[in-house]
Amino acid sequence: MVNLICRHAQTDYSVQHRVNGDPTYPILLNRVGRQTCRQQRASSRFSGVQSWITSEFPRTRQTGRLLMGPSTREPLVDPQLNELDYGVFEGTPFLSYGEWLGQHGADERPEGATESQREGILRMLSALAGMPNHLGDRVIIGHGLLTSVLIWGLSSHHLESLPLFLPEAPYVEPLTLSDDELKDLVTALHDRIAPSKMHR
Repeated sequence: MVNLICRHAQTDYSVQHRVNGDPTYPILLNRVGRQTCRQQRASSRFSGVQSWITSEFPRTRQTGRLLMGPSTREPLVDPQLNELDYGVFEGTPFLSYGEWLGQHGADERPEGATESQREGILRMLSALAGMPNHLGDRVIIGHGLLTSVLIWGLSSHHLESLPLFLPEAPYVEPLTLSDDELKDLVTALHDRIAPSKMHR
């Protein structure tokens, strides 16, 4: 089976580089984001897919519905795909969080957050590990951090450590991985990122 893993389409928040890690905020796609989804659907890149899985966030679910086209189904929701919890940085420019992250590192939780950057990434990877349980070829719509980590994992040397900051992931540009390729990538990334591996 094939996994098409991508970031949601554009929002005004993402254009402004503001962070949103709370799924109760009603942040939806902007005009460009909606148009991108229509163009992608017309290209048939996502045709023949049996399973659609998104995070809890309105922008990923809306991306899924627009890519699916007319359908009585709703995408399946997996909270493990959710964006990172930014705590007190919710709604602020990424630069504010980035400055804090640079000072405190990937293992520290911001005030009010339930997870560190590393914990959030490992959570997202755990979600991907379970994707072969869904029927048929599948589309997985998450957030930029997860997509950026996967792109880094595919292109970096196996001895490199995950950097705190990664290039921004493109919108709705799927990474296409077979179940075996996804399993190998997730396992390799987990081994490289998990704290127990870093302190040997």
